[in-house]
Amino acid sequence: MLLLLLVFIHCLLVLPLYQLVGWFLAACLSIMNRMPRRVETRFEMLGEYNVNQQLEALVNQDQYWRSSYRQYVQQQIGTDDWSSPAYSQNNQRLFADWLRLVGHTADDPFLDKQTRAMAKPLIEKHIDEIAASPDDSYGSVKYNAWLLIQHMDDDVQFQRWFLQHLDPNSTTPASGPNGNNPYQMLHDRVNINNGQPQQFNTQMSV
Repeated sequence: MLLLLLVFIHCLLVLPLYQLVGWFLAACLSIMNRMPRRVETRFEMLGEYNVNQQLEALVNQDQYWRSSYRQYVQQQIGTDDWSSPAYSQNNQRLFADWLRLVGHTADDPFLDKQTRAMAKPLIEKHIDEIAASPDDSYGSVKYNAWLLIQHMDDDVQFQRWFLQHLDPNSTTPASGPNGNNPYQMLHDRVNINNGQPQQFNTQMSV
């Protein structure tokens, strides 16, 4: 210890200040390079987890703004029931007011384009794993993929492609007003987006 102290004092007396500063910075950089790098965004962190955890994070993003609008409607008219007369009479005004409040545009009110840009390649890459899963209950990998694709209304071809990976006879109810399964809900969504009538009457206009 004494020897190190003597060497340090010698360096202070002999070496120029700029060289000491250079040594100090080099030591700091060496220490920093050995430390684990902090991931900058939560979506970069997703690569460390399995596909369903990645999809779940995107589902949370997908649902955040929808929940925000539902809460706004509840505050304004005392109900978030889309079939209620109060909502039917005021839905356009409520939606326009909420868009102004959160600063979104009518062509992408819930930021689905951003979510789709991350979700679509992930689902395409892991479709074999997703399709092979027999579980389509809430929170499963198939359910989370379905929920994200359910909201990709400007990519009907992708919705139709995923529809073939769902079980038409599933007994698992999704979030439909009639307890319909994911296949029935996405089937109606595809029909609506193609200008055709619903078959199972699962979709309601927000």
